[in-house]
Amino acid sequence: MSLYEEKLSKTIKKIKLDKIVNFSILNKKNLKLFIVGGFIRDILFNKRDSKIDADVVILIKSKNIEDYKSLIKCLCNECNYKIVELDNKNLVYRSIINQNLYLDFTYTLDLNQDFNRRDYTINSLYFDPMDKKLIDFDDCLNDIKNYLLKAHNLDNLVLDPIRMLRGIRFKNEFNLTFEQQTYDFIKSNFFHVVNTNPTRMKQELIKIFNLKKTFSAINDLVDLKFFELYDIKLNKPDELIQIIKSFDILYQIFQDVLPKEYEFSIKEKNYYLFLLLSSYILKNSRDLNSWGISLLFGENFIKKAQKILNDWNKREDPKYIINNFKHKTSNQIFEVIFINMLINISKINNEEYLSTLQTLFKVCNYVCELKRTIIPFDKYSEIFQETDYSKYIDYVISTLT
Repeated sequence: MSLYEEKLSKTIKKIKLDKIVNFSILNKKNLKLFIVGGFIRDILFNKRDSKIDADVVILIKSKNIEDYKSLIKCLCNECNYKIVELDNKNLVYRSIINQNLYLDFTYTLDLNQDFNRRDYTINSLYFDPMDKKLIDFDDCLNDIKNYLLKAHNLDNLVLDPIRMLRGIRFKNEFNLTFEQQTYDFIKSNFFHVVNTNPTRMKQELIKIFNLKKTFSAINDLVDLKFFELYDIKLNKPDELIQIIKSFDILYQIFQDVLPKEYEFSIKEKNYYLFLLLSSYILKNSRDLNSWGISLLFGENFIKKAQKILNDWNKREDPKYIINNFKHKTSNQIFEVIFINMLINISKINNEEYLSTLQTLFKVCNYVCELKRTIIPFDKYSEIFQETDYSKYIDYVISTLT
């Protein structure tokens, strides 16, 4: 058994798959079950997730649909597991074990045929949990070792264009490098993503916006002219990337420190990024009626972004700022102050301000690592009456000495 097979076996044992799936039924019918896709990829890339969504392929002898359906219902030991039909055409069924564990079942008459319908090699490794064997049809494991993102069947990316967008997510989530032929193909065919169902598109964007380094993924989307496909004009894309890079660091600070120190509740990162992007576009675009803005961001985000921009005009009012910061669980702190601070053009164009802001992030990040308090809330009354941001840095540094 290889180290990879051992690692997969340990994880599968940990989730007690043998207790969930009744392997005796498969043995009696002389059928094979394989785990494939993202579950294996995440384990080999050492990604930790409290929620597990594993794809399971059952190799059957003949296409007897009713037998397959009854098999799915019998596979789980406990009858109270909920079974949901996800795809009527391909007969994909989801077995909901608990709120943190799902198994998505499908079937194939030929494992090679199943492999040929998949997207990227990193998602195309099969594992036999009974024999504890890893099955690799196209040197997929080597691509994982080399952090290479490669499509083994380029045509599959056009058949389901959302896969090209998923490629951008995989690249930035696992720090991968595109195989050149794959990237060239995506760049030439990326316009097909507009044919994607808007709901699926929004779901994929949410996953991208929740990445730790969203700025890098946005940079890839700019290079692929994603926003132009939706008639959204970004006048200063380099500036936007810099803003989102600062945002990535800032959100991490809020997430890691403020909830612990002040019981401060913040929303999912994707919420703020949708708000930040829509605010930035509204701030800079003369054509606010682009169909793409409404489709990608939604009317609610556009209205919220407009309110955020209007509230920014009150930033010089100390009373308004202090009142916001008094409410420790209010997400207005994040939305009104920091998002507007980032998208404010006059300040962003000021190199000294950018430099100061970056230094501030570095200091705050250092404080986060030490798990120390950044700043008491009552001190904000002093800070926001000052125009010199270096005083903020001086204060934070003083708390470390």
